[in-house]
Amino acid sequence: LAFVAGLRIIVASLVFYFTRAEAVAQFISSMKDFVTYPISIYGVFGMFLFSFIFLIGVLSFYPAQVILGVVGWDVILKVSMVAVSFLLVSLLFWEQAIKHYTSAGG
Repeated sequence: LAFVAGLRIIVASLVFYFTRAEAVAQFISSMKDFVTYPISIYGVFGMFLFSFIFLIGVLSFYPAQVILGVVGWDVILKVSMVAVSFLLVSLLFWEQAIKHYTSAGG
């Protein structure tokens, strides 16, 4: 939930920088294709990349692993900290983006 909220905040923040932010939102939406497969098929490097850099694994892989009882509390804690950190960074991004707001009115 923290990751999805952060992702939506970042996409909304991009509207202050770009007049046509639909392409960015569509690109992020197309990233869902990667979560249709478990990230474990991408190897150790891919798992690290999708868990801690691009955070795609936070959306589907790790919740499924928790439900199946495959991962321990240490992994849950690490992934949760990454997701909450992403949310905090997105809020900082929002604070910077809001400074670029210009009114549509005259």
